[in-house]
Amino acid sequence: MSDRWNDNRNNYIPILIVIAFVLLGSGWLGWQITHGGISVETAPAGSPIYMRGCDIIKLRVNNARSPQEISVCNDGTVARSDNPPDPARWTYAQLSTEEYQNLMILRDQWCTQAPIFQSDKPDKIDYDFGVRCTDSHDVTQFRIPVNKLPSILARIEHEAPSLSPRR
Repeated sequence: MSDRWNDNRNNYIPILIVIAFVLLGSGWLGWQITHGGISVETAPAGSPIYMRGCDIIKLRVNNARSPQEISVCNDGTVARSDNPPDPARWTYAQLSTEEYQNLMILRDQWCTQAPIFQSDKPDKIDYDFGVRCTDSHDVTQFRIPVNKLPSILARIEHEAPSLSPRR
């Protein structure tokens, strides 16, 4: 019996090594996740915009120093967040009735006929703009050059409460 164990023992060593690596890797990954060692990637410029819940408009500010997203809900609430979002750092504001109406006019125009933008400053930061034109989760998306941002969107970007600096 002991001879048979000694003969088969070498067959189990690779299996034990694989099990050890799986256990160590799982432990390391769990520690990284619970201690903030793994972060979500920033959505790069031009990547798809996703909307949830009441979001009808999203403006992604593609600033390498502090990328942010500004979302507008169908009740006129504006939320500013980091990109990637960190719910603990969101700020909120309410659009005035006039701002909301102007934004809905722009939305209706762009949902009816998609604008075409050409940047005369290709080295400048662009905005990614997503709009939900129907009740579905389909998003129509545009890249807007920094010098072509409509005034209502520029005002919302400027007036949405700023995020506190990261620590």
